[in-house]
Amino acid sequence: MGTAVWGGLVVGLFIFFCATVGLVGAVPAVGPMCVGMGFGVVMGVCLICILVMSGWVLGLPLLPSALAVDAADAFDGVSRVFSYLFAAPWAYLITAVGATCFACLPAVAVMAIGRWAFFPGTQFADCLIHLNLWWSGKMATAELTEQFYRPLLLLAVTAALAFCGLCVSLTHTYLLLRRHVDGTEIEKE
Repeated sequence: MGTAVWGGLVVGLFIFFCATVGLVGAVPAVGPMCVGMGFGVVMGVCLICILVMSGWVLGLPLLPSALAVDAADAFDGVSRVFSYLFAAPWAYLITAVGATCFACLPAVAVMAIGRWAFFPGTQFADCLIHLNLWWSGKMATAELTEQFYRPLLLLAVTAALAFCGLCVSLTHTYLLLRRHVDGTEIEKE
């Protein structure tokens, strides 16, 4: 069975247990006592669910890197990311924020140089206005190409550059976390 099926079964069992405790609470004589005894267990289950979900959300950007670097299956990649995330949370936070800022620098530079060199005085919000003018028939197609598609192309290239930089930076983040937690050198292979 796959990892997703096992995860779904575990979550389903947690939900079933919590619902059962809630239904037992409706029994007149022993219900409140059973709910009181099961309250700590339900709170513990909720805490486990919160930890798992926060680890999944925070570790999601590192999952492709874990699968690519270690050539592992999905379960092994998820367990490595959870291990690194909970073993060194501050190292992850600092390197992930730094990597994101570093990845955005080339994109900001391309955007600034592109706007300065090719479209002086043009705001990207004006592109929508030009598209609306073309749609209503008040602007020719050649003007639309100049006023809408070229700035949009610059924006698309900038977004692609930022995304590629972010992927590379997050791979470096994963490699640094692996070295910090496991002691595995970056040039392992």
